[in-house]
Amino acid sequence: CSTSTPTRSGGKLLVGVRPEKISLAHADDAAKIPEGRNRITGRIADSSFIGVSTQYVIDSPVCPELEVYAQNIERDARLVPGAEVVLHWNPEPTRQ
Repeated sequence: CSTSTPTRSGGKLLVGVRPEKISLAHADDAAKIPEGRNRITGRIADSSFIGVSTQYVIDSPVCPELEVYAQNIERDARLVPGAEVVLHWNPEPTRQ
């Protein structure tokens, strides 16, 4: 069963999404992100290579220090500290 809540603007909402469920795209590729996905814009503050994946720390007006993990498959060389990015994910795993 799913329910729909009316959209409100200007309020605050606390949600949780597992970091591995979030995809990271360079801001130049924002138009390629499928419609219907949740999105947050930000800037890469730091990145750490941790073997099979890279951990990115994103500073965003929504939340400072968001963490995202991306598998090290076909890494985008533009995803470096200072780069403008879009975090996006399927709304399904979002928890309030």
